[in-house]
Amino acid sequence: MLDTLMIFLYFIAADFYPAYSSLKAYKETEATGSLDFWHKFWIVRSLLLLFEYLFESLLLKIPAFYIGRFALFVFLSVFGGAGLIYDSCLGPFLETYQESIDKGIAFIFDLGSTSFRKVLGSIRDLLLHQFREFINLTLSKKANQNN
Repeated sequence: MLDTLMIFLYFIAADFYPAYSSLKAYKETEATGSLDFWHKFWIVRSLLLLFEYLFESLLLKIPAFYIGRFALFVFLSVFGGAGLIYDSCLGPFLETYQESIDKGIAFIFDLGSTSFRKVLGSIRDLLLHQFREFINLTLSKKANQNN
């Protein structure tokens, strides 16, 4: 029961409140500082989600994991922790390695695109082969019926 409550509160702290606040900052064109903070929040959040995804089996063994995760996202979104983390370590790290990260992302996209094209080509070839067999079978049945 406590886990379910913490998951709900986590959703409010990590998703709903930040998304709603981002929308408000976007609509208020004068709120560039607020918009800047929410950009930083979403960057920090996405990297934390990646970390959580990679180490989920270990993290779930930590007692009170859901409470800690909730507290972390309250700190990040309500108390400005995302700006602090981004400005002190994450932003400088990303700037330093931006070129390498961009190359890695481009490589992954190219690899995925090439693989996707190969899969689509294989599916197309298979469908064309099946269609030709169907046509040939249909034509041979008609020819046998006419004889």
